[in-house]
Amino acid sequence: MSAKIRKLQTSNFKLPIRPSSTFYLLSSSTLVLFLYMPFHTFISVWLSTYTGGLEFWKIWKDVLTALVTILCIATVFLMGKASKLYKNLIILIGLYALLHVILFFTTSQPVLTGALAFIYNLRIFCYLIIGYSLAILAIFHLPTSNFQNLLNKYFKILVLLSTVVCFIAVLQYFLPKDILTHFGYAVDRGVKPNFFIDDKPDLFRVFSTLRDPNSLGAFLILPITFLTQKLIKNWKTDRRMFLAGLLILHVWVLLLTFSRSTLLATVLSVGVLMALTNVKTIKKYKNQTFLAVTILCVAMLGFVYVLRDQYLVQNVVFHADESTILQSPNELRASLAQKAINGIVDEPLGHGPGTAGLVSTRLPNGLLTENYFLQILYEVGIFGFAIFIAILFLVVQKLWSLRQNDTAKVLLASFAGLVFANLLFHTWSNEAVSISWFLLAGLALNSRAGINGENRY
Repeated sequence: MSAKIRKLQTSNFKLPIRPSSTFYLLSSSTLVLFLYMPFHTFISVWLSTYTGGLEFWKIWKDVLTALVTILCIATVFLMGKASKLYKNLIILIGLYALLHVILFFTTSQPVLTGALAFIYNLRIFCYLIIGYSLAILAIFHLPTSNFQNLLNKYFKILVLLSTVVCFIAVLQYFLPKDILTHFGYAVDRGVKPNFFIDDKPDLFRVFSTLRDPNSLGAFLILPITFLTQKLIKNWKTDRRMFLAGLLILHVWVLLLTFSRSTLLATVLSVGVLMALTNVKTIKKYKNQTFLAVTILCVAMLGFVYVLRDQYLVQNVVFHADESTILQSPNELRASLAQKAINGIVDEPLGHGPGTAGLVSTRLPNGLLTENYFLQILYEVGIFGFAIFIAILFLVVQKLWSLRQNDTAKVLLASFAGLVFANLLFHTWSNEAVSISWFLLAGLALNSRAGINGENRY
């Protein structure tokens, strides 16, 4: 794209700085956030042992996210490049934020708790808008070949980050289980130094640089789905051994988390990817496909049933055996879900931000729902939940319209897996998990920015 054309396209820009400078500032800040998030917990806890100010290290990336989001929105609108979908998303996200503020003041929540809940609930959509904005702005500030590969480059970075995280997880599995205590990890600092199934020392769960094993498992869903798609596409090329090695590493670490929910979510994600990739074959052999899937499910259930009395099966599959001292996580989830549903029926307009979810642990009467959707419904009520679902619907609808592309298939398939994981714990409350999907989904929403061309890896 020539400099003359670029000048004409940005002639209505009103910010007091050059458009190109604004774009590169935004793209650089976004890249910093994307690179930092998977290591945020480890870095913030470790550095705070030397500098103090743990709360500052926890919050600075959210402040940067808010600033980048505001500048992205201002830049897109001042350039006059906001699409109908972009405007609709901004309106819905604005209403979602406004409802949080109204409920905060009408339910008398503690200031810090309400502010943290606002950040946790809104930042997933900040990542979405940042990605969407960059996809729009890249067209006017990057050469054609570069902006068409913008999304693919972020996928490459994601795989690089997840691979580093996996290597650290493998080291963690073989190193002393209390090694993170030397880096400032402690329960009284808000981060556990190790995780075990029912506190059994022989059933250690890796979590690498993320907060907990479930978060690590959820973080791996998108990379595993992407690597699966790439391995299929490159099965007859020289890269298949490299891709297969990366995929095996990721799956191995996923198994070492002993996270049943994310393992099932990953299976679902890969299954949806296979379905989207082989639509014609499935339609042609739908009876055979249904029979094969049924046989596979029955075989797996039968295998678990036959070995149900084995120590590993009882603890890994059911997370409980005759020596279990903690409440079964299955029973706990059921009781928490019942409490959440009862609370929603009592206050259908919402209890206020911070009354459910991870932030609610700061309150004496908070409710850890172990279900992200119930959390949103409990906190902001039926109207807030309706807005939340509407935003997700618009995003998925756009991705569905682009499903002929491999990247869109990966995002749709991983979304299915993440939705399942969110039904069992607060998946999107983790910044590494949420930025990896929502930022990439935002980049994909502008079909001209890398989603049309065949992605290369």
